[in-house]
Amino acid sequence: MTLLKNDQTSYDKTKVVVIIATYNGSKYIVNCIQSILEGYIIPQIIMIDNNSSDATIELVRKTFQEIKIIKLSQNQGFGFANNIGIKYALEELKADYFFLLNQDTVVERNTIQNLLKVAKKNPEYGIISPMHFNNQNSLDANFENYIKPYFKSVSNSSDERDRKITLINAAAWLVTRSCIEEVGGFDTSMFFHYGEDTNYCQRVSYHGYGIGFVTNSNIIHFRSNKLENIDSIRALDMILLRKRTEITDIAQPDTVANSLLKKYLISIFSIFIKSVFTLDFGKTKYLFNEYKKGNIFIKQKMIYSRNVNKCKGLNWLK
Repeated sequence: MTLLKNDQTSYDKTKVVVIIATYNGSKYIVNCIQSILEGYIIPQIIMIDNNSSDATIELVRKTFQEIKIIKLSQNQGFGFANNIGIKYALEELKADYFFLLNQDTVVERNTIQNLLKVAKKNPEYGIISPMHFNNQNSLDANFENYIKPYFKSVSNSSDERDRKITLINAAAWLVTRSCIEEVGGFDTSMFFHYGEDTNYCQRVSYHGYGIGFVTNSNIIHFRSNKLENIDSIRALDMILLRKRTEITDIAQPDTVANSLLKKYLISIFSIFIKSVFTLDFGKTKYLFNEYKKGNIFIKQKMIYSRNVNKCKGLNWLK
């Protein structure tokens, strides 16, 4: 049962479970959890730790005895960790709503409450997001990039307004139980750390659910607004992962997906040739291995991923 703290007297039988995937998050995690516990709605919280090497787990155990912690033996990535949390919340806690939250965020007192109001009024939504702000009280740059193609200007409002969108990053998602039961969890066959949220949004839309954000529900996301200090290999990997999400988009006909795969491999090969001539041997080795992977099993994985994700059910959670 979720306690609704308007006057510490009323109760709401709706069960919301917050799922936080952590990795070396000691700088953020206490503030993140504390902000949830100070909200008008107090949900149950599950933390899935990707084998942190810092004091993340120790801090949480010391500060919040009531938090369920699941420690993984190795870093399995964002999607895998969230899938573990979703499965536990679904089977053990019988959750009605799953609030996936990044470790480097804080919520406001009414964040979850306002998301929940919109979710109950609009059951067609599978995913609902709050507004994302940085710690300078400006829109988070990444969040702004997602909403710019749809809205020229969006600001937070005391009025309850929900805006439909086709894609939103997974820093703070309220996901409905019905969406989980039909769409499943994150696709861990193709995506380790980037691209899984884009892929999931594609699948949510494919299965007939809406995606939206709420203008009177906010989080603060404590991260840089720019991709600073990312080496060339990491930056390249992020570009290639974006292309993979196009390949696995199940709304695309198979012929289009095969065409996109060919373009993906051609793009790898062309960047590979450039790296040879510029003597960027780190990039050359990385691209050569990626090209081999593409020829050997990316096509097989793509076909498997698309076939699984076209089916309704608890995909990637079994």
